Amino acid sequence: MAGSGPPRDLGQSLENFYNPLVRRLRALPFPVVAAVNGTAAGAGANIALHCDIVLAGRSARFVQAFAKIGLVPDSGGTWLLPRLVGAARARGLALLAEPLSAETAQEWGLIWKAVDDDRLMAEAEAMCLQFAKGRRSGLD
Repeated sequence: MAGSGPPRDLGQSLENFYNPLVRRLRALPFPVVAAVNGTAAGAGANIALHCDIVLAGRSARFVQAFAKIGLVPDSGGTWLLPRLVGAARARGLALLAEPLSAETAQEWGLIWKAVDDDRLMAEAEAMCLQFAKGRRSGLD
């Protein structure tokens, strides 16, 4: 029955699930590629941004939606965002919760590249195959 039992502790959910996920993601011994093909909001955006390479379809959007519910970015967002885009842009993203287009995210250095939507998965798969084969630009 919905609504029965104590209310869910979101802080505990972060501590038990999201934060360990981000720590494990950052500690992996191989490159992790994210392919964003829609709206990445809140923790979903920050989890994607913790990947080593982030590709996004041109129609993708990134939203730090936390301000809409009276919170600050979680899943490492308060640490990560200023390092990717600078303090002023990070504050704007966190406090205004406005969607950021994939192309602007690329211009700001938030992601590696915005690609045509119909090419997103092919580009991501090709990049993963390149990493799996042990080839890196300038090293092979």
